[in-house]
Amino acid sequence: MEPTCQSDGRPVVFVSVKSPVPPTTGSRVRIKNLVEAAAQLDRPHLVIIGELPGDERAALDAWGVADVTVCPTRRCARPSFATIRWILGRGPIDALRRIDAHDVMGVLERVVRATTPRAVWVGGAWAQALLPSIVDPLLIVDVAGLESELCRGEISSAFRRPSRIALRRAIRAAVGRRARIHAERALWRRAAIVTPVSLADRDLVNRAAPSCRTVILPNGVEPSVAVEPVRSKRLAFIGNLHYGPNAEAARWLLDEIVPEIRRIHSDVAVDLVGLCPDALRQEFEACPGTRCHGYVNELSSILRLCEVVVAPLRSGAGTKLKVLDGLASGLPVVSTSVGVEGIDGIVDRRHARIADSARTFASCVVDLLNDPGAGRVMAGEARRLMQQCHTWADVRNSFADLVTTMEGAR
Repeated sequence: MEPTCQSDGRPVVFVSVKSPVPPTTGSRVRIKNLVEAAAQLDRPHLVIIGELPGDERAALDAWGVADVTVCPTRRCARPSFATIRWILGRGPIDALRRIDAHDVMGVLERVVRATTPRAVWVGGAWAQALLPSIVDPLLIVDVAGLESELCRGEISSAFRRPSRIALRRAIRAAVGRRARIHAERALWRRAAIVTPVSLADRDLVNRAAPSCRTVILPNGVEPSVAVEPVRSKRLAFIGNLHYGPNAEAARWLLDEIVPEIRRIHSDVAVDLVGLCPDALRQEFEACPGTRCHGYVNELSSILRLCEVVVAPLRSGAGTKLKVLDGLASGLPVVSTSVGVEGIDGIVDRRHARIADSARTFASCVVDLLNDPGAGRVMAGEARRLMQQCHTWADVRNSFADLVTTMEGAR
């Protein structure tokens, strides 16, 4: 169903630290689809906080869906209190010299005055620094991943695999956790609408801020031709390996799960699909039978060579697009309970195999390699669920209707 709002020259303003294009990560894909939804009503305005590389600027110009304002960061000798709170909640300590929250607020105020928007969309607790600039009745807060849950995951992963970097991240997460939780809840209470991605996240938001209005706005997948499983004994892992929980999941897969699988299938191979730092690429490709493909425009070009999609995530928040992509692909999926968290309607053994220890995870993969017919049946059920409940087309129309409802309520 198409939204019915007529164009009145009032855009939706999106405030983001990332460009929606190229859509190389899950958060970029989500922002891209919401901006395209807003474009059904009026040409949206995108405010990007931070430096915009030349290739991303060119991609934005080629996309041509939104007007763009870039708020570049600058060195500031005396950071504001709002900036310090932002850093405690989200950024690295060296951001003290690179971010000035007053710059961001000033740019946003000018954009709001110039465009008279019908809504202002922000995502994440980092937006606490922008609150003084936003008119509350216009504010949509997107909850694609709970900051407090991300903190908990960073802390727990540091204890699972101790290292200097992991412990430093855990300390920063522990220090910033209270500030993040406070920022999230303050933001939810002030927003006109909060848009969590799942029933579970909605319940968490409602418990923390009972007075706020919540509307579930899930993640989705684009329609695609189903991949026909092949007898290749290749496992596909999908995810941006710059993101800590994904990198940890890939390590767990290669260090503990794959050796268990090779007790039965000694020739099993692993394909890692997604952006990957050079250091991790060298580390992972040193493991026999492992290849890092980086970001690929057509995911199906890799998946058609694989037999099973694996998502061994042990931390993270929100709905994982990598798992949705796997469920929609036509290949059987093995995931942890964290990996399928927030995907409403999914049932173990009907849509995917779910396991939380290395041995049981490996056992599930071995079962699917031994019985490809059962995997095809399960993959078909998962694909039908994605097509019925988790398409980006439905999400785009829901967001456009939500903005229309806000317009009529004022």
